[in-house]
Amino acid sequence: MRKILLLLSFLAFTTSTAFAQVEGVVSPSGDVMSDMQATEITEEHIIFGEPMPDVMEKFRLGEAIQKFDHLRGVEMQLSGTAQKCAGEDCWILLMDGGQKAKVILLDDRLSIPVDVAGKEVTVFGMLEEFLVGNPDQATETNEQTPREFHIIARSVRVSR
Repeated sequence: MRKILLLLSFLAFTTSTAFAQVEGVVSPSGDVMSDMQATEITEEHIIFGEPMPDVMEKFRLGEAIQKFDHLRGVEMQLSGTAQKCAGEDCWILLMDGGQKAKVILLDDRLSIPVDVAGKEVTVFGMLEEFLVGNPDQATETNEQTPREFHIIARSVRVSR
């Protein structure tokens, strides 16, 4: 009887192990590429977050920052090159034309693999401006208040 229970326990364990699922990005060949959750995987890209909507407002990040006063409050697709971000509230920096913006995910349950540095990335979200430092001090010294940009992202598409 003991042998039968032991055998049944062994079979139950090995069966459950054989059917374990990998959560994350798996290439078409079956290789695990990342342990982060992706919502769409194709030969060309990986999407994290919501599906990437097809919108008319599509800009390179540098262009969007130049037109920021007209684009304030508009959700759009922004593209650039990903770089690692050292901050706690940020997964990647989007870089383009000498400009940069922290990408902050709207859904804090999602994350983006840090190995996307150097890849082309398109983000759907809203560009926000933050003044860095004390604006009163900059006015007194006739300096322009430094600005920092964040993208509050719903969707992130990483090119392969």
